[in-house]
Amino acid sequence: MILLALATAAVVNGCASASAPMAHSKSGAGGAAGQAGSMARFTINGNHMYAVSDTTLFIFDLKKGDQPSLVSKMSVGRDIETIFSYEDLLFFGTRGGMIIYDIARREQPLLVSTCRHIYSEDPVVVQDGYAYVTLRSRNERQENNVLQVYDIKDPSAPILVKTYQMKNPWGLGIDGDKLFVCDGKYGLKVYDAGDVKDLKLLETLEEINGYDVIPRRRSLIVSARDGIYQFDCNEAGLRKLSRIPVGY
Repeated sequence: MILLALATAAVVNGCASASAPMAHSKSGAGGAAGQAGSMARFTINGNHMYAVSDTTLFIFDLKKGDQPSLVSKMSVGRDIETIFSYEDLLFFGTRGGMIIYDIARREQPLLVSTCRHIYSEDPVVVQDGYAYVTLRSRNERQENNVLQVYDIKDPSAPILVKTYQMKNPWGLGIDGDKLFVCDGKYGLKVYDAGDVKDLKLLETLEEINGYDVIPRRRSLIVSARDGIYQFDCNEAGLRKLSRIPVGY
């Protein structure tokens, strides 16, 4: 099912670790019942749903199916805008930075690290040891509109690998070697992400003023200003399959 929504610290490259390096299993992703976009405010991991307000994380037990129960809530920061789960980790995009929590114990999240950046919009997606973050300011000053890539193989000490200039980035998604970025009125951009230090622009769909994307096995769902699009994604590029004419 696709869901479109939505201790003493040592500082390393602007990121603060809340604990010693941690090992993480891959059990969480395998049990996920849904996939949300990067701008979502809730995510499902295994038998639990995690939802955020501006400051608070709410944890729901989904074992009873149609009767989810709130099992706990906790303060996790401020100005929280997005949440993304990957394996046994939760990634919070906030206006002040990226926050990582460990959820190996599903109902007792543990702070792992924080990465501070300029005050901006901040959705996050993760794949294979790298976190991809877009920063968007409310004006279009170039230095405040970027795509950042972090090495999170050790989630307690994220390392900024590369920063790429954007114009007005919103949501993003990654699937294999393809990275999709909604660059607002400047179009939907598709990158070859085989080398995170050298992303290559493959294609720009200038007519798509996108808000968020969900890539999944050769298909792509895009929430755009004029509707929800579905694309076939193959080696030749994106091919539009359908559009539901709704706006955001």
